[in-house]
Amino acid sequence: MDWLRKICELADTATHGKRFKGSDGKWGYRPIKGAISENALLKHLDGDEESLAIYLNHPHIKGGKCEMSHFLILDFDDHAEEINPDVMIIRVGAVSGVLLNYKIPHFVVRSGGGKGYHIWMVFEDARRTDTIRDGAQEILNKATNLLHRFWSNERFVGTTKGGKMFHRPKTTPSKGMTSDSDIKEHHVEMIPKGTGKHLIALPLGRQSILMKTELGDDGFAIISPHPSPETFQFAYVKKQKPGPKSAADKKEVNADAAFDALTSRFDVNDYADWVKVTMRMIATFGADDAWAKSKWITWSKTGNWKSGDEKKWDECRNTRLSKITFWRDAQSAGYEGKIPFDKSEVRKLTAIKYLDDIALLRDEVGISYAQVDERHFVPVKSEAFKGIVARGIYRSEGEPADDSHLKAVITLADALAQGEPRQSINLRFAQHEEKRYLFLADDKFTVIEIDSEGWRLSENPPVIFRKGDSQPLPIPEPGGIKEFINFLNIDLENVCFVFAWMLNALCAPAKQCPLLLIDGVAGSCKTSVLKTIVTTLDPKVGAQAGPPASEDDLISAAYSSATVSFDNASTLGNLSDALCRLSTGGGVRKRKLYTDGEAFSLDARRPVIVAGIDPTIYQQDLIERVVRIDLIKPETYMNDIEFEQRLEELRPRFTGAILSLASEVLRMLPQVKSENFRFGEFVRYGECASRILGFEPGWFANEFQERIEELAGESADADSVITFLLHYLGQKMDHDGSKFEAKAAYLWEHMQDAINTREITVSRDDTPKNSRVMGSRINRAAGVLKSQYGITIRRGQRREFIFSWNGVDPLTLIDNVHTDDTLPPF
Repeated sequence: MDWLRKICELADTATHGKRFKGSDGKWGYRPIKGAISENALLKHLDGDEESLAIYLNHPHIKGGKCEMSHFLILDFDDHAEEINPDVMIIRVGAVSGVLLNYKIPHFVVRSGGGKGYHIWMVFEDARRTDTIRDGAQEILNKATNLLHRFWSNERFVGTTKGGKMFHRPKTTPSKGMTSDSDIKEHHVEMIPKGTGKHLIALPLGRQSILMKTELGDDGFAIISPHPSPETFQFAYVKKQKPGPKSAADKKEVNADAAFDALTSRFDVNDYADWVKVTMRMIATFGADDAWAKSKWITWSKTGNWKSGDEKKWDECRNTRLSKITFWRDAQSAGYEGKIPFDKSEVRKLTAIKYLDDIALLRDEVGISYAQVDERHFVPVKSEAFKGIVARGIYRSEGEPADDSHLKAVITLADALAQGEPRQSINLRFAQHEEKRYLFLADDKFTVIEIDSEGWRLSENPPVIFRKGDSQPLPIPEPGGIKEFINFLNIDLENVCFVFAWMLNALCAPAKQCPLLLIDGVAGSCKTSVLKTIVTTLDPKVGAQAGPPASEDDLISAAYSSATVSFDNASTLGNLSDALCRLSTGGGVRKRKLYTDGEAFSLDARRPVIVAGIDPTIYQQDLIERVVRIDLIKPETYMNDIEFEQRLEELRPRFTGAILSLASEVLRMLPQVKSENFRFGEFVRYGECASRILGFEPGWFANEFQERIEELAGESADADSVITFLLHYLGQKMDHDGSKFEAKAAYLWEHMQDAINTREITVSRDDTPKNSRVMGSRINRAAGVLKSQYGITIRRGQRREFIFSWNGVDPLTLIDNVHTDDTLPPF
């Protein structure tokens, strides 16, 4: 069995699979390190139940994705045992017949039960898996043409998800039809399915049999058991070499023949097929072309044509198909004549053709996106989309893509997307009706659905996600919330606020959420806590970076991430306004980097989490949007390596624990009324979480209010303008009754005097630089002066500030002012 050994050598020799029976009685394959040994191969050939499997793919470069393979396997299955074996082998013979006719080396293996077949092709040179699948689809298209000689209602459909023979697709019935469609699809699984280590059973294991193939007179292969499989030697599919032009290249353009070939692939009585032909004709020849419309009407009348159907021709005028789509589809259906484009036009139009089956849309800020795969959306103006188009041109034409063609495709795609209505494209979290969704951002674009009943994988989520800067989350596993709490260096009261923030992010995406501030002395594990929270819920690029250098950087981070996080913050003063808008809404705006004049606007809210040692917060607007948790030094520490290993090990359980908590909270949420807070939803989630953790009803709301007031008081002590106003108004209250009026310039001058004479001691960095800034700072201080000190501020007709108070003791205000009597005045 030298040929079988050679197959093993062309597969991944670092790992192979061995069949085993699990505790549930089901069979599967477990990975075995190393190449397949001679003894294991002999046991496999003897029909041992512990038969072998091989991993098909190799990395293109060391350490890269497994995207290269020497194999293509077409898998024909009848798991339900619904098909007559004689019928199955005839359909397999159609595909094998095409391969024999085109002299493509292959061999056929029948499964042990006799119900399924594998057609194997072995490439002399390793090829990209996407190129392999494209070739497989071309083979199946030609096999469909062969089927149509005898069964015009049947077709092969390549898939990477399995399927069954004689599948009846769901279609919209045409008027007058009593059934959906008489079309029968033969779903053939194309392996490898994509990148990654795809596993397949090694031939001749258990009861599988090598088959012999011979080309019959009707073009189908005659398939029978091979008389001597031990003597069989497979031939490689060799790399095609350039040569002289074929006879087909020398033929003339024949639009009639192309139309006949094209329509052989479409069912005139299937409404969707009928429209597809219409759109291809108009895209290529134009809606006003008399020949094209006449040809279409003649073909249409062979089916269920009725008066008024000719209107569909004009309704399809706005098709965005490429002009080459008609000709390419005709070629795949058997047309062998020329097409009316030179080589440069073919490459450009072929590139544009890739937009035919790609959904285009734009998000809430007007950025164009292309759907390149199920659930996979990429920005049109991105290297990712450019690479997809470039690979498509290379696969079709065998030549590298020209930059001008790529630019044409991207420009057209962007223009088409701008004509679509804006829609929400979510980052990590989404809500649809009563359900919430978590996007894992993995290669399979996995989405988890959460509701009051629990959480589960969602096969067809009703929401759209984009990756942005998101990094993959592992598949969640059931975990206990106590395990998560024990891993964090946070006491139970503070952990309620962490959970409220996480639940707000997960369950109320794009809604108001306070900024979570992780504070504590050096060595209190702020960075580790930040990483654990973010990694559990929303891992992303730069999750533990320092504070953004500018508001533009913060806006970019907010557009690319579902949550915003930064570490080692010493001040939030320079970002106060932008952080306020991210917390409660209001929108942010910046100029696009790739244009001179266009603006980028983002009207969104993002949960923000910050870690730092007592970050200074100057502006009262931001103070009212911050909830702080204080950490203490732990008695023992894990080293960095141990921490990383433990976090990676426990992360699926931590995420699962948060999802389970979210489900329990969603079940409880209708019973918890919204409090009269700015962050009502945050308080409701916190109330539910705290009750689940054993706190009394109402505890969270009261604690939240106390923390805001405490932080406001602390920040007021550090605010230079508040310090000055308390000092100055305390003096005025003695002799100015209960009201005092002054303009910002007047107050700013007196503040400078108070600082220079050491009547008050404040940070020079926090001092307003002019009277305009002074006015803005007084406005910001109004809330804390009223809530903490009973002083009301309003503006007069001449824009003067009017301070009023009732029953406030001036000595109390002066006692709150920082003064320094030990130093002489300047």
